[in-house]
Amino acid sequence: MITIDEFLNRMPSPQARQATKKLMDVAKENGGLIKTYRAGISIRYQTRSHGEVSVAWLYPPGVRGWMKTRDFSFGIGLDGFDGLPEQIGNLLVAWSRSAVADMNSTDVSNNWAIARSITHEEAAANIDVLAERLASVLRELAALPAEAQE
Repeated sequence: MITIDEFLNRMPSPQARQATKKLMDVAKENGGLIKTYRAGISIRYQTRSHGEVSVAWLYPPGVRGWMKTRDFSFGIGLDGFDGLPEQIGNLLVAWSRSAVADMNSTDVSNNWAIARSITHEEAAANIDVLAERLASVLRELAALPAEAQE
């Protein structure tokens, strides 16, 4: 399991480190969860009745992440997706298609995820937009009424 400090030290530039820190801070401030793995980090949201859903995956340079995700990837994991309430599913699908679609991104979707990836440099250059978009999707998930999350 990588620690946050180890992860940050593996970022390719001070700007990428700052981008990572900002995304993690924004996630925490807006009800998101930070999970560390062997080489990467996921940003998740805890639904009221269906467990955690991932909205982003972050990796150091050269690491191929979960199901083709890499660098800074934004989207949704599809494991357990079929059981999600419709409003959560619709919101997450919209997120996965729009989060970085207007940036220089690569589709890394597959049978287990709908996601797009951007480089560390692209993330650093667009960090304010990314931070606002991440905050927005987390706030939207939190604002869903209880019955929409069950």
